[in-house]
Amino acid sequence: MLVTASDVVDEPNDAARLTQMAEQAEEITGVRVPMTLADAGYFAGKHVAELHHRGQQVVMPDKARPTDHPYHKDQFRYDEETDSYTCPHGQNLAFSGMKSNRKKSRIYRVASGAICQGCPAFGTCTKNGRYGRSVEIGLYDVALRRHREWMATDEAKQMYVRRLPLVEPLFAIIKNQLDAQQFELRGITNVRAEWTLLVTAFNLRTLWRVWRIKTEARSALV
Repeated sequence: MLVTASDVVDEPNDAARLTQMAEQAEEITGVRVPMTLADAGYFAGKHVAELHHRGQQVVMPDKARPTDHPYHKDQFRYDEETDSYTCPHGQNLAFSGMKSNRKKSRIYRVASGAICQGCPAFGTCTKNGRYGRSVEIGLYDVALRRHREWMATDEAKQMYVRRLPLVEPLFAIIKNQLDAQQFELRGITNVRAEWTLLVTAFNLRTLWRVWRIKTEARSALV
């Protein structure tokens, strides 16, 4: 185990840091890894999309509460070529415009309200008889949908099982073997420096163990 990227932030969670840590690890190691394992604390649509754009697959649980509603927008199938959605009953929802909000949402709507009024799901899927069903798609919804589909695969589930034994022992070693139960300093700058010293000591400890094993192996061959 080696720490390839580390930081200390005065934020309530890690949701804004996934891309930053991936970039820092790449800068330090000179390697862009194809797969990143992260816990749910890092989950954010922006970073799921950014890592996909970087060509990096991410294995990370979705913090959003799953829904089993049969007509939730996640049940609508998206076609990238036509930039349209198809509802569970096969009706097309075409792009109709942008919603004027800070999330830059895109609105997709059926051709007319009459289509929905004649659907057996009318009243459950939508009650809007004038305009029919619409879906509001946020800036990262397509990336999130792709991520959820990936996380539902056996490969992703098997990969995520590997995260716990790879990451969590590091914190146990630093706390118990390096006797760092809590930070001794105060202030973000000082704590960041203290943490950097701790992970450096951890890495030196790991490298020493590797060097010792290799040295003993060479001695055994002589």
